[in-house]
Amino acid sequence: MSEVVHRICTTKRGKMNRRDRFFRTISHQKTDMPPYYFNLCADLVHKFAQKYGDVDYRDIYDIPIREVFIRPTKLDIQTRFRDWSDKFPSGCEVNEWGIGLQRGNTAHFYKMLGPLAGRMTAKNIEALPFPDFTANYRWDGVTQQIQVLRSHDYITMAGIYGGVDSGTGSVDTPAFIDIFESSWYLCGLDEMLIAMYSQPEVAELLLERMTVFKEAIAQRWAAADVDIIVYGDDVGSQNNLMMSGEMWRSFLKPRLARVIKAAKSVNPDVVILYHSDGNIMEIIPDLIEVGVEILNPIQPECMNPVEVAVKYGSQLCFWGTVGTQTTFPNGSQDDVRHICRHMIDTVGKNGGLILAPTHILEPDVPFENVEAFAEYVKPKT
Repeated sequence: MSEVVHRICTTKRGKMNRRDRFFRTISHQKTDMPPYYFNLCADLVHKFAQKYGDVDYRDIYDIPIREVFIRPTKLDIQTRFRDWSDKFPSGCEVNEWGIGLQRGNTAHFYKMLGPLAGRMTAKNIEALPFPDFTANYRWDGVTQQIQVLRSHDYITMAGIYGGVDSGTGSVDTPAFIDIFESSWYLCGLDEMLIAMYSQPEVAELLLERMTVFKEAIAQRWAAADVDIIVYGDDVGSQNNLMMSGEMWRSFLKPRLARVIKAAKSVNPDVVILYHSDGNIMEIIPDLIEVGVEILNPIQPECMNPVEVAVKYGSQLCFWGTVGTQTTFPNGSQDDVRHICRHMIDTVGKNGGLILAPTHILEPDVPFENVEAFAEYVKPKT
């Protein structure tokens, strides 16, 4: 009997708790309400605090899925990247990837300046220091944190957001599994895409180094017994893929398969969530083929969630579907409730839906819409 089935079969009679609800959902069983998730930016956390005081919004809204992060680095970043950040503007913050972060004037947004920008050579790709994500001290307490959260009936997930910018105040580090995005962050999106066309051997070197690095991180998450490992690469634009399907299958699909296999080789029951914004209809069959189990976020401005569910609902679960380009910032509270009901009745009619915004909720979202969503999706006791 698989772990997922075991978890379902040990449900307490007469009560459906958070973990019951989640594992039934991903097994395509109908529940009283689907699991749900959302994350607030710092601006919305401030508005929340004005109403509720100094408490964790995740507790007030009873968010059943909790992110887990690795510990901050102890490396001397300034010294480590002295030779890579010499061209960055004065006052630019450098993170542990050697990326310069230049703050903008809007909320938590900033411009990224890659250490490989303008110097994408095989020698530099090999020489660029990577973070020490797999060092044991970065994982101190992670397994214990997962165990504590699970003992309180939460579903645990390798963190995506977190940190000061998303309002939690935490300095802990996200360590999700992306390959394309984390690679192009180092050189710039334009330069990466051009290299994939005109210097594929150079692009392959960077992508391969990143894949090996991410395989090791995926194995650490699986060994820590987290419930969900987050894989992701934004490869979709508003209307289509950022690159041809053939190019994605050549450069990225085999590597995605490897990082999923790395985790499953340690823990076959760990749940694989894949994230890409935009329209990625063309590659959904490929994602299923390499082992993706939950697809996020099914951005309704780019793909029709109901059509996606009709085509692939027997093979995938869906996480998201409530638009942060449209419904959340521009709709009314009734619009939010209506979309939630519509998605539950259509995409989630046979289970398989984790209801969520399609992105972190940004400053343009009225706080009343956050409250409407939270009130609607929270199971009634």
